[in-house]
Amino acid sequence: MSWRARVAVVFLWTYVIALIFVVGGCTQSHAEVYSATVVRVLDGDTIEMDVKTFYDTTRRVTVRLGAVDTPELKATTECERTAAKAATEYVREWLGSQKKLWLVGGSSDKYGRTLAHVIGSERGNLSTSLIEAGHGRGYSGGHRKPWACTSN
Repeated sequence: MSWRARVAVVFLWTYVIALIFVVGGCTQSHAEVYSATVVRVLDGDTIEMDVKTFYDTTRRVTVRLGAVDTPELKATTECERTAAKAATEYVREWLGSQKKLWLVGGSSDKYGRTLAHVIGSERGNLSTSLIEAGHGRGYSGGHRKPWACTSN
């Protein structure tokens, strides 16, 4: 690898780590950062991904997006199910617009999913984007609040 390529790699990782703490709002004192590709979107806050770990091994994980809650596809109200479909479609579009994705974090939730932030090369933190677009709300664990639907 040439010295220019090495400098570019160091710059890219420095940018990613800065992006995590500035845009992503990551609160961990140290975060694991992995390159990832999307396998499929399960709902607005859950994604199946192939994650490149050490020594170029790839591991398939189900990722629960950190710091965000979206409406549930299996909700009891039609209004919440409709909002959940919109959030899921937003995530598909958002992920499809990224040239590169990184998974930041890696702890497990009570269902065995990987709890992490997804960072895109073009649009920053997916959790933050969901909230800003009105498809999600901030979430730090525990009992989730019901989604209130309003009619226009």
